Amino acid sequence: MTKVAAPVSLQAANLVAAWKEMCRHILRDGSSAQPILTGDSGTIPGLTREAVNVVLTIEDTVVTPSTLEVMNSTHPANVIEWMKDLWARGKTPEGIDRTYAVRVYDYDEKGLDQVARVCDLLSRDQESRRAVIAMSDPRIDNPSTPASIPCLSTIHFLIRDGEIKTNIYFRSWDAGKKLLPDLVGIADVRDEVSQNIGVPLGELTVFVGSVHIYDYDVDWVTDAVSD
Repeated sequence: MTKVAAPVSLQAANLVAAWKEMCRHILRDGSSAQPILTGDSGTIPGLTREAVNVVLTIEDTVVTPSTLEVMNSTHPANVIEWMKDLWARGKTPEGIDRTYAVRVYDYDEKGLDQVARVCDLLSRDQESRRAVIAMSDPRIDNPSTPASIPCLSTIHFLIRDGEIKTNIYFRSWDAGKKLLPDLVGIADVRDEVSQNIGVPLGELTVFVGSVHIYDYDVDWVTDAVSD
């Protein structure tokens, strides 16, 4: 029987520390992986260093000027802009049919606002376990098509001990370029929930199936997280 490794648990004090801790883990303990994006064997993305089944808990999830300064000084500018559009209402970055913002605020493209629904539920039942934002839509998303199934699968809000504890699941996450911009985008959604229901934010826990750094990003990421 194949030995199954237990999930790796990481902890970080803030968003920048979370990015650095995850990248260090991949650089130190990751393995090579190169999935084929489509059924066409000629379509092969860059080689990655990958870690699987990682749990990352972040204590302070506030986006500060320092957070943005670190992101803007280390990450490629075009990636930052692309990620902003991914989380912004009314934006459509290249290569994406339905943005995270559409899936969160207009899931069926007929006005289904999942944040409003979550806020309504938690306002009525603060011990609910059903306050979940779903990102994937199996009626539309095709696993054989690149970027069709969103990397982020769910955002789950739990009110416990007088604060909102948020659990999110990524099926796949580019830690080098996209982890920190994603956390900034998710922070806006969490802030909206917190403000609408009047409950402060607690820790954020991220569960990741595959978290990776592309080989062509290894050098700059290594330099950025080495301090």
